Amino acid sequence: ARQHTVEMVKLDYFSHMSPVAKHATVAKRFELVGFKSAWIGENLARGNEPPELVLQALQDSPGHHRNLIFGEYSRVAIACEGEFWTMCFGGEPKD
Repeated sequence: ARQHTVEMVKLDYFSHMSPVAKHATVAKRFELVGFKSAWIGENLARGNEPPELVLQALQDSPGHHRNLIFGEYSRVAIACEGEFWTMCFGGEPKD
């Protein structure tokens, strides 16, 4: 979560897709940090609102809300840098 958030700030973009090839997708970013799971997801938010308002906006968005309540996720990493927020979700690690 932290790496993608910092990269979005540094390269001035806001997307699940990175312009850096080795970080291009959520799956590649999970792979780079050594996390393997059948279930992975990512929520992004942008804004200077207090954390509770950012979370409320994510809860009000159907796709983001699904990530927040998906039963297969057992791990979460959250990062904020300036107005950029990233939440990474993963299920139980697999070998």
